[in-house]
Formats: sequence, structure tokens, C-alpha cells
Amino acid sequence: MCADLAISLKDKRLKIYELLRKGYSGERIAKTLGISRSAVWKFVEKLRSLGYEIDRNYNILSIPDPSPLDAALCSKKLGVEKFLYFEEVDSTNNVAKKEERSCVLAKRQTAGRGRLGRKWESEEGGLYFSFEFPRKVPAVKAHRVTILTGLVVAKTLEKFNAKIKWPNDILIDGKKVSGILCELVGEELSSRVIVGVGINVKNELPEELKDRATTLKNYNVSITEIFCSFANNFAEVLNLEWSKILEKWRQLLDTIGKEVEVRAGSEVYRGIALDVDDEGALIVKCGDELERVFSGECFYM
Repeated sequence: MCADLAISLKDKRLKIYELLRKGYSGERIAKTLGISRSAVWKFVEKLRSLGYEIDRNYNILSIPDPSPLDAALCSKKLGVEKFLYFEEVDSTNNVAKKEERSCVLAKRQTAGRGRLGRKWESEEGGLYFSFEFPRKVPAVKAHRVTILTGLVVAKTLEKFNAKIKWPNDILIDGKKVSGILCELVGEELSSRVIVGVGINVKNELPEELKDRATTLKNYNVSITEIFCSFANNFAEVLNLEWSKILEKWRQLLDTIGKEVEVRAGSEVYRGIALDVDDEGALIVKCGDELERVFSGECFYM
């Protein structure tokens, strides 16, 4: 599958784009970067093919949403080395597994996945991306990446009063607006972790999901804006100590104090969610017993 845009984050074309955004002429860009005007023209033609409206004087009149070039620039904050953009792809996670140290963003997914192998509706208008977590992670600590990512998404959507439903669903007004899927690739002691994020921004939801899912359509935000906000928040959270990440995650957790049913494989836990432990496991009071649940599907009763 061929990307509509595949670019190293050290590529000079990103600098051309930044100068175009500043209003530089083709001649001035060529002189500034020490490249030919033909190279500038070829890149402008590529931008037009991606949906950027640019006049003959190289003024950018309109920018698509998502904007692949702005997203590429923002993806530097994720610690990756290259950026791939697809108008349509089966799954951004699938591509990111094959493309090391990459960020993959798609306008639409045909086989987007959520937890437990469930289909994630991925029609145009949503934000769908995956990237390789920039640090090696032992398999036994991989759940920390999911918690960190959940915190980053919730912080990104905090102005919309987003909350986290244990373990990693992001809710607005009690309805799911975002899902996270982290997958391990490689050796157990030094796994690559692929982080997949889906956020409902302006996409239409299927009728059967409208009672439990929502979008950001009423908030007048762009897909690019949400992606770049995520990247900025990720860079900030990545450098925090684990105890601080857990503390901030817990503050945004919607589950504590609620009556829950957690399904973990063949086990079912029903009771009151009292707290989380220092690794993010949910502590559930089931009758007279306290149960620590490390993973599973949580339902509010």
C-alpha cells in the first residue's frame, strides 16, 4: 500500500512548507534553502494534489483538514523519524508495525480496530493515527504506555470536559469520544509499542452508536488542531515520573466510586470501584472481598 505522503522529518520539503506558510515567494524560498525553483514548484504541485489550494504566486489560499504537512511538523514531538499520510488505509496500526519509528495518519480506515479486536468506525472526519512509542518497553510494563496515552488524550480534550473510563476509554458527557489500542511488536524484554489513537472529531456516527458515542462536531475544532495538541501534550507527559503520570491519570478517572461490572476473560467482577493501585489496576470491592483487576472491559451499572 503506497502512502499519499511519506516524508522524513529531516526532509527539506517541510522547510519549504513552513516558508510557504510565511508567505515567501518561490524565488525567495529557493534562495533561502539553496535549492532550485523547479524543486519548489514540484513540491507545490504535490501540495495541490493533497488538497492545498495554492495560487500561481504560491500563496496558500486554503489548507485541507487534516493537513498532512502540519501534522508531519507536529509529529516531531512524538519522537518519530518519519511521517506517512494516507487518504485511506486498512489500519494505521498495521502500517506503523512495518514502518519503524514512524507516525501514520489516515483520513479514513477500512479496518480500524479497537480493544478486544472490535471494529473502530473510521469514516472521514475523524482523527486516526498510530506511532511507535519512542522508548523500548518491557512487555510487563506495556500497560503503562496505555495509561500514559489515555492521560494525553484526556488532557488534549480536557477543555471539552473529557474523562477517562478505566482502563482507557475517553468520555465526554458519559459517551465515548476516543479509543486507544497499544500493541507490542518484537522481543519480550525490549518490545516496540505501537500506539493507535482514534478520536471522533467531525465524522458521522452510525445510528446504532449514537446512544453511547459522541464527537467534537459542536466544538468547531479541526482534526489537525487536535492532533497537534496531542503531540504537544505527549512530549510534556513523556518526561514525567511514573508516579506523576499515574496521579494525573487518576485525577481524570471517571470510574472511582461507581458501581461497576468488569469482564476479564472468563472472570466477572461486580462491585464498587474504590481506587487504582500504583500500576493502574482497578480495585473493586466485591461484597466483602477486594479484587485487583489488571485489565478487562468495564461497564457502569
